[in-house]
Amino acid sequence: MMPGIGIIMLTGHGATSDQVRGLSQGADAYLVKPAQVELLAATVHSLMRRLKGLAPPRASKQWQFEINDWSIVSPMGCAIPLTNTEQRVMTRLVSRLGQLVTRDQLVSAVADNVHDFDPHRIEMVIHRLRRKVQSRCGEPLPLTSVHGKGYVLENAVRTVDRPPGK
Repeated sequence: MMPGIGIIMLTGHGATSDQVRGLSQGADAYLVKPAQVELLAATVHSLMRRLKGLAPPRASKQWQFEINDWSIVSPMGCAIPLTNTEQRVMTRLVSRLGQLVTRDQLVSAVADNVHDFDPHRIEMVIHRLRRKVQSRCGEPLPLTSVHGKGYVLENAVRTVDRPPGK
């Protein structure tokens, strides 16, 4: 979930099965106490060198909406998967970047029959989406509420329409 973080386990459990379990569950290194200071320092140095090489160059510090991947990607590279309803709402918002999208327009994007759809559900979808983005990425979605009218997705988001599976 956090590709820029390394995990070094330093533990008193030295059995091979413990080491295998620690490494298979995500640890980058497994050292058994008492560990030699030189070995710990070399492990930290090696892990830092590897993590520096992992940082992908980001051409843009903007939010991205990945249409075919059903996700939003934050400027820091955190991907948030979208539900079907969230994907439909985001598609409508992205199609009108920087412009007001009314609640009625969002309702028509998610409902087959707009007359049987409770428009307050849109507020709940937006609320849950904002909360999901904030909790997973620690960054707020650049979506502004316009009281009594609808929402504006700021120009910080751009649409990426890649072929599926790429």
